[in-house]
Amino acid sequence: LLKNNNFEITNNKSDLAIAIGGDGTFINTVHKLNFDTNTYYVGINTGTLGFLQDINPDHLEGFVNNLNNNNFKTEKIALQHTEITTNQNKHSCYSLNEIVVRDNKFKTTHLIVKVNDKLLEEFAGDGLLVSTSLGSTAYNASLEGAMVAFDINCVQISPIAPLVNRVYKSLKQSIILPEKNTITIEPRYEKNNDLLVIVDGKPE
Repeated sequence: LLKNNNFEITNNKSDLAIAIGGDGTFINTVHKLNFDTNTYYVGINTGTLGFLQDINPDHLEGFVNNLNNNNFKTEKIALQHTEITTNQNKHSCYSLNEIVVRDNKFKTTHLIVKVNDKLLEEFAGDGLLVSTSLGSTAYNASLEGAMVAFDINCVQISPIAPLVNRVYKSLKQSIILPEKNTITIEPRYEKNNDLLVIVDGKPE
């Protein structure tokens, strides 16, 4: 359909990237193109829920016709920027949905959580998830975090199986913060410093 409407199919720099599949395919496509902001992204839903996949396979002709006539609208999606610092190096990455911080050997994770350099909590449990508005409907929702409209730019910290007893006072509910806040998550070194950071479902 694209070729018949004078579109050029290329694996190089492109104006439009089309992800055919489910939400995971869409996210992988954006990652594969290194979050290129000069590219438009669209999804054709052949998966299950398809929150990010706007096009139904039955409507492909109409989709291509609308492309040809510049009859479409675009939406901006806020990204989450994360800096990961270890004893050896420091690097940064972006995510569409979320990051997860937990013990590398899946033991109880002990963390110090700060917001704008002010202590929020000392956490103990399976780990923490920090999600975007977009990611609020993904893993965050299964943790009973709030589902947030995509156009509300915020971040949400959700506990994963927190320990709450006389010894540990971890927060049990999610916390939603404006996007401009800086969240710092550090290991409690006397407990554990071998942490695993998972970005959009993939270990960093």
